[in-house]
Amino acid sequence: MDFCSGSDQLMNLSFAGCGFRGVYHLGVATCLTSHAPQFLKNITAFAGALAGSLVAAVLATSAPLGRLFISVTSLKERKNVIISEFESKED
Repeated sequence: MDFCSGSDQLMNLSFAGCGFRGVYHLGVATCLTSHAPQFLKNITAFAGALAGSLVAAVLATSAPLGRLFISVTSLKERKNVIISEFESKED
């Protein structure tokens, strides 16, 4: 069965839970949005647990998949900083 050919086969899509898997789920969502939008049109329900529920919500609402933001908290200074610009992939 070719799921990406635009068939009228209706499906549900769910993403499993697990915090570290959230970045993987974002990559899958980005790939599906970019390379298989016709596949997403056949999805009737999105579901997920934990981090997967956030990605499912993004796909269900067609919200844009934007830049990565990382929240870093300094325990010593008790200050939170949001980082969104990185010099390199190592940062």
